[in-house]
Amino acid sequence: MWLLGTNPTAIKISRSEDGLEWPPNASAVISKGNDTYNTGPTPTLVAGGRLYRAMEFFRPPHRWGLDYEAMCVHADVNSDLLDPSSWTITEPLPLDMKWFSFPMTTPGYLEGNMVEGPNGEIYDILRLNSLPA
Repeated sequence: MWLLGTNPTAIKISRSEDGLEWPPNASAVISKGNDTYNTGPTPTLVAGGRLYRAMEFFRPPHRWGLDYEAMCVHADVNSDLLDPSSWTITEPLPLDMKWFSFPMTTPGYLEGNMVEGPNGEIYDILRLNSLPA
C-alpha cells in the first residue's frame, strides 16, 4: 500500500505492508528544496506504465487560489518509487487571468485530477474557484 501526497514543504511517498504501520525507512521526500505544495484527495492515475499524480505548487506570496500552480509528479511503475530520482516533477503552470472573460473575487485552480484522454494523452483536470461566477 502506498501514500503519495504533500506536507507543507514537500512531496512525499510512503509504503506500508499492512496499511496500519508506516515505517520511517519506507518513506521518501521526492521534491527538492523547501517549496510549498498542496493537493486534494484525488487518485493516482496508472497509464502507459507510469503513475501520475496531480498537485499544486503554492508560489509565494501564498494567496489562496491565485498562487496555486498546476503540476504533476510521475514515475515509471517499475521504478524504485522510494528513490526520488525515479520521479519527474513537471514545471508548475500559473493561472493567467487573461484566460477568463468574467470577474472573480478569489480566482484559482485547485484539486487537479490526472486523467487519460481518449487519444491516450494525459490531462490535468482542475477545479476552478470562480466566485462569484
